[in-house]
Amino acid sequence: MTLLLPLAIPLLLGLAFRLHKKRRARELHRRLRPGHRVVTHGGLHGVIAHLDESVVGLEATPGVVQVYDRAAIARVLSLG
Repeated sequence: MTLLLPLAIPLLLGLAFRLHKKRRARELHRRLRPGHRVVTHGGLHGVIAHLDESVVGLEATPGVVQVYDRAAIARVLSLG
């Protein structure tokens, strides 16, 4: 039993880290609003033009709105 403890600790820490990261991402996606300047996981910078439950429309250049999955947003740069 005591031999398993050194193996269990890294597994539990890894699980806690993944859950924390998932919680932070969920909170970020919940707070998204039109006008926020964001970056996608692919590196696209844009301003949120519209969004709904699962997709977000990003305006990368004036007049061109591209539609992405809401989960593609990696971070918010400014609140517009």
